Amino acid sequence: MSYKNERVAMVMIPYLRPDYPPLALATFKGILNYEGISSKMLDLNIYVGSFFTDKEIQELENFCQGTQLNDEKRFYKKLRLFYRHYIKTSLVPFRPTTVGLSLFSFFMQKPAEIFCLELRKIFPDINIFAGGSGVTKFLNAEKKEIDDWSKIVTGNKIINHIIIGEGENAVLDYIKFKKQGIEFVPQLNNFDLREKLPCYDDLEVGAYKNKAFLEFDNNELTVPITASRGCVRRCSFCNVESLWPKYVFRPGKDVVDEMEHYVKTMNIKNFKFTDSLINGSNKAWRDINKEIVDRNLDIQYTGQFIAKPIGQTTQEDYDMAQKAGATKMIIGVESGSESVRMHMKKKFDNKSLHDTIENLSDRNIMSHWMLITGYPTETEQDFQDTLRLIERYKKYNDRITLSFVSFVLLPDSPIAYQSKYEGLTFRTENDYGHDDYSLVNYWICDQNPTLNFKKRLERFENAKKFGKECGFGSNVDPYKRTIKQHEAVHENQILS
Repeated sequence: MSYKNERVAMVMIPYLRPDYPPLALATFKGILNYEGISSKMLDLNIYVGSFFTDKEIQELENFCQGTQLNDEKRFYKKLRLFYRHYIKTSLVPFRPTTVGLSLFSFFMQKPAEIFCLELRKIFPDINIFAGGSGVTKFLNAEKKEIDDWSKIVTGNKIINHIIIGEGENAVLDYIKFKKQGIEFVPQLNNFDLREKLPCYDDLEVGAYKNKAFLEFDNNELTVPITASRGCVRRCSFCNVESLWPKYVFRPGKDVVDEMEHYVKTMNIKNFKFTDSLINGSNKAWRDINKEIVDRNLDIQYTGQFIAKPIGQTTQEDYDMAQKAGATKMIIGVESGSESVRMHMKKKFDNKSLHDTIENLSDRNIMSHWMLITGYPTETEQDFQDTLRLIERYKKYNDRITLSFVSFVLLPDSPIAYQSKYEGLTFRTENDYGHDDYSLVNYWICDQNPTLNFKKRLERFENAKKFGKECGFGSNVDPYKRTIKQHEAVHENQILS
């Protein structure tokens, strides 16, 4: 049978972040369309609100962030019912020969496994592959050390094949040759999408309106777009390097060609850059802005932005970004303590940060600060420095929003490798066992033992409270804000 007779379903496992249509599914839809392969895209995130109660949604969200469940048996029973319904209503009529899973987070592994077990009850011999940053801890790409889950699900034929790395070419190879086991794919030197543009035709795009972190002042759909992969920085807490060891970017013309395509075919006005840094390369960022301005595209965009040393980003750069429609820049400020940021390898001081904030603010470009409390080296003085930084900028609270996270120890991040950070050793707090999830949240640094789990939560809550007292808004959870807007079947209809 020709591989073009395949019927491929791509499924996004729930992660409760339906801010915009999933780029991964749309990308593969475009590739499969180009190859003449019939396909169906299914994003399960947008249906969660019609099935789970508010309390269950919170539980699911906590679970996806690594928090252990109080009643695991009841939770999984409800999840199986959810999967069963959408398998029967969406996949059975399509009759797929192959199903691909997109896993955004490591914590989606168990929900993905449950989905596959439910799928095989109806399609026992179906070919299943999985990819995305969540399919492996990626402990050591060079040695190809992978987590036990990947070994178990492939060994037990729950999932036939796992793709680690960029999947544009690997997915087609799997469809053609039905590989078994685990495949490590090298990073692409470029990702040319000119003839295989992401396609959103198969997704309920209307369900994603008003879900993009309040970044835009209109009610239009936001479409994600990628101009680069990888990152020019090597922040200690981040696992981007394990996924994309190199920083590569597309030509500005190709990026804006894609944007213009969505403007003309979908009437899109809002774009969310998914890049680790939109200004990782100033030249690439300048080229994008210039192309947008030269074409007179009436759009808005947002993306992650880094504060660079004073002078590296010019006044002309900021001016052009404003003209191109830059609306909000998401900045990894992380801490008010320069010593903490130095340990994080952030490579910018408070003067550079101030220069960035001033230049953005002067052009009515919002700043969204991402702040981390409870970093392993964080002292009480460091934490107070963060509060003082927040207080310093409260006069800009109409132009700055804040979000806070308590530090999570990712097993594939630089700081997790003790050899790279002399003097830091980590262990799981005694009260929380030693399962796969424990070290992520329930770690303790032997060199800073007073910063235990309780203290980290206390600082996290205090920082959020202080930010609110200073008048700052925050990115409210777009899922909770819009969950009732989606016109899906109600819980009683599904269960019946």
